[in-house]
Amino acid sequence: MKQSKVNIQVVVRVRPTSSPATKSLGYCNGEREIMYKRHTPIAGKETYKQYYFDKVYHPTSTQEEVYKGTVSPIIKQFLNGFSCTVFAYGPTGTGKTYTMEGPSGPSGSEKTTEITAESGMIPRAIHEIFTTLEKSKSDYTVKISHLEVYKEELYDLLAGKKQTLRLLTRRSKRKGATDKIEAVVHGLQEFTVTNSSEVLDHLRKSSHERSVAETFSNRASSRSHCIFTITTLIKETTRDGQELLKTAKLHLVDLAGSEGADACIGKDGKVNYQRKAESTKINLSLLTLGSVIRNIAEGNPHVPYLDSNLTKLLSESLGGRTFTCLIATVSLDAGSKEATKSTLQYAQMAKTIKNTPEQNERMTKKLV
Repeated sequence: MKQSKVNIQVVVRVRPTSSPATKSLGYCNGEREIMYKRHTPIAGKETYKQYYFDKVYHPTSTQEEVYKGTVSPIIKQFLNGFSCTVFAYGPTGTGKTYTMEGPSGPSGSEKTTEITAESGMIPRAIHEIFTTLEKSKSDYTVKISHLEVYKEELYDLLAGKKQTLRLLTRRSKRKGATDKIEAVVHGLQEFTVTNSSEVLDHLRKSSHERSVAETFSNRASSRSHCIFTITTLIKETTRDGQELLKTAKLHLVDLAGSEGADACIGKDGKVNYQRKAESTKINLSLLTLGSVIRNIAEGNPHVPYLDSNLTKLLSESLGGRTFTCLIATVSLDAGSKEATKSTLQYAQMAKTIKNTPEQNERMTKKLV
């Protein structure tokens, strides 16, 4: 079933300042607006540019508030048969991985499956999905996969040992899908799971495989883009005895952060050439993502999905058939002005993108 066009949901989460004495270049004005200082004063006076979003989460906002206000409604659409995407976007060191995974991520040493105050969007989503399915009277199958894009190469994080994957693309043949592509990752393993504890065990193992390193702005900076995917097949029996099958994919995406030139300078003041190569690829894919957002927002006939593996993978989430939510993380500290301004601009443009979600359901047969 096709929905009418809906705008991508865009929310902004503001990281707390690094210290009380840190100079701020902006402030949150209510629940939907950020005021950010213009670089060039007007008539000799400091002025602020207004940025509006679906929701602005202040530095004091909790993980629970972000989840309930933004992600939980997406999970409900997913369980109703709509494919969905939630991705965190923003400069390095602004809390993307904390938001998506929590303080130590699924790879932490704790073996509990309980949701704590600091649990991120991914474990909370897993918990809600299985809690809902277990309470239902439906038959269901749940599968997971975990993919990393590192220096434009694709790796399977659940394979036990990192395996390089091939990304196959083709032009979409769907009616009205001008300039859209379909992307399939050849060789990506899917694991069938039966409960949230099993999923978190897989995630702890796969998160250890993710490429991270210490950088100028972050002690454990993500050096890759990661896409964790949950696929459900739900079988229900209607009142007239027919079987209804609903299938959907949920992509939970933690993007690496955009970085400046100082990201590849070590503590000894020398250039770390591995970090430099990583930063170059990270920034290239994020620039392409920004270009995709800008071209869709401006209504340009050509959208450069094919210019990076990241945008190939996210093509359905940007102007496609999914419910999509972008969580933009920013710092209002003075030292982050260029990265923050760029993030706010692209996030505001993304708000204008419209998707056309389709419910993936079909009747199979009437039971005797």
